Amino acid sequence: MVELSVRYNPDSKEWIIIELQGSVETYNSLPLKDVGLGDLHYNANGEPLLILGHHLLKGKIVNLSNPIGVFAKQTKKQNSTLSDSITDDVTCDYEVVALVRKKIIFATRPKPILVKYESDKD
Repeated sequence: MVELSVRYNPDSKEWIIIELQGSVETYNSLPLKDVGLGDLHYNANGEPLLILGHHLLKGKIVNLSNPIGVFAKQTKKQNSTLSDSITDDVTCDYEVVALVRKKIIFATRPKPILVKYESDKD
């Protein structure tokens, strides 16, 4: 039998999932690791707007039917002596880092952001 220790802090942060339809690609197929994806804003009605490069996506906030827990695994080594042999026992604890109760769904096609430049007329 495996015993798991889970610590829950009620002051844990609440996270939100962002769901995009389709794929996100970069120029020259650069990896997306450690790259800012875009800017998330909310309009006057509280609807989320995501700006990705020169594209605007409108989304909606949805409650998840079952919350999702985000866990952090913490392992500890403990030395123990059993019958003249030294062994390292590894214990494993989990801490709830955050709870996810909502997600933002961007299911519509992105709209291009067009900027109209006026030429200088003297």
